[in-house]
Amino acid sequence: MLVEFVILFASALFCLYKYLSRNKNYFKNRNVKFDKLFILLGSMRNIFLKKLSVLDATVEVYRKSDGYKIFGIFDNSKPVFLIRDPSLIRDIGIKSVDHFVNHRDSFIDDGSGIFTSSLVAMKNQKWKDMRSTLTPVFTGSKLRMMFQLIKEISDQAVQHLQTKNQHEIDMKDFFNHFTNDIIASVAFGIKVDSLKSEDNEFFQTIAFGRS
Repeated sequence: MLVEFVILFASALFCLYKYLSRNKNYFKNRNVKFDKLFILLGSMRNIFLKKLSVLDATVEVYRKSDGYKIFGIFDNSKPVFLIRDPSLIRDIGIKSVDHFVNHRDSFIDDGSGIFTSSLVAMKNQKWKDMRSTLTPVFTGSKLRMMFQLIKEISDQAVQHLQTKNQHEIDMKDFFNHFTNDIIASVAFGIKVDSLKSEDNEFFQTIAFGRS
């Protein structure tokens, strides 16, 4: 009985290993340089092992891909292409965008919440319709104009922080006002310095709408 149990257990472990490592040659078979697959941990193993932060681990993987237009990494055991070449990124994001409709499932789609209604979470025809609606808003000239407005507000925010002598700042409150100024300037063409005038009418209206 013990021998049978050991054989059964060993067989189950072997099958599990084969399943989890089924994609280990995915990039090799396609002649793509790739990061080594670590079972269950993928390419972000140093995060799970608590050796690096998420940012540092991401930078580490990115540096490994230096010199390659396309680099293979693993999200657990799932193969993922890391695109380094700007022309390929442009082709994927603009010219061939219709072939890359659906994004990875980053949020639970239960039909509620702000993220499930965002462009990143939408899929198939719903995504195409929303993209067609939003595309005219983000032309090159409009983005350049937005950049200048956001830069001005960012400079104001930096100056505001420099005037603060206190060691602790409520960052949630700070970014609420900072975001409010960007929305007011970019979307409505109104200049509102909410960091100086926290009780201005525009901020109060936005804040009331959120509550």
